[in-house]
Amino acid sequence: MGHIFSILDEQGSETFFVGQWRIHLILGKGIHGKATYREVGIRDALKKGDKRFVAITSGADGTNIYVDGILMKSSPRFHLFSMNEKPSGKIVLGNSSTGGEYWTGNLLSLAIYDRVLTGEEVFKHFPQHIHRPKKSGEEGPVSFYLFDEHSGTLAHDSVGGHHLLIPSRFKVLKKTILVPPWEDFRFTRSYLMDVLTNILGFIPFGFFFSAYLWMRKPRSIFRLLLTSIIIAGCISLSIELIQVYLPTRSSQLTDVITNTLGTIIGVILFVKNRKS
Repeated sequence: MGHIFSILDEQGSETFFVGQWRIHLILGKGIHGKATYREVGIRDALKKGDKRFVAITSGADGTNIYVDGILMKSSPRFHLFSMNEKPSGKIVLGNSSTGGEYWTGNLLSLAIYDRVLTGEEVFKHFPQHIHRPKKSGEEGPVSFYLFDEHSGTLAHDSVGGHHLLIPSRFKVLKKTILVPPWEDFRFTRSYLMDVLTNILGFIPFGFFFSAYLWMRKPRSIFRLLLTSIIIAGCISLSIELIQVYLPTRSSQLTDVITNTLGTIIGVILFVKNRKS
């Protein structure tokens, strides 16, 4: 799921985010102390090639999501912030804090208010949302970005001083190391395909490495299996640790486990083939 807009806390965890999954708009709220989110969404809101004006308001009465000035979703029990919570931290556009959920759309403008807009105000702003607003008291936004620089290292705030940094090189704000299986497990086709690929990818290693060890010096099946597992585990662990520093990759303990499982299957196939 591509993250369009995120607010991070001081520890680098996402307080909430606006994202896209397929053509659906997703709004996620982080749960304190957990790696999961509460989510609400709108189906078919972000079709390819269409421009959309999305407005999200959240206050004591819950959260409302407007698309092109029309209220599409109202969630009375979903709050982006508690009543005593003041938003703070960093704003990240186009990716998550871990760097693994990038978004490929175009963000044409962004306005941030320090108050809850009414439905009438959202509808009034919709036809003029591409124009530069004027800040007058509480009527205007506290930050507004047109993203019309086309060069440089800053996205300028038109009404305030909260300019956004555009780094010359992408930098992951929150590096994850060996995420445990119970945190990254998803019962989806893509996840299961990743697991299967990791297993199949190390079966040849287990088979041919066992054959190499046996040709050098025949040994017991237990020693053959143990040596292969240790070597495969070290290789897989090294790969996952290297991936911590690659922005488009993630470091997962599941990969180490599945790679090791593939090696075990390869060793077993070699032993059975040798006996036959």
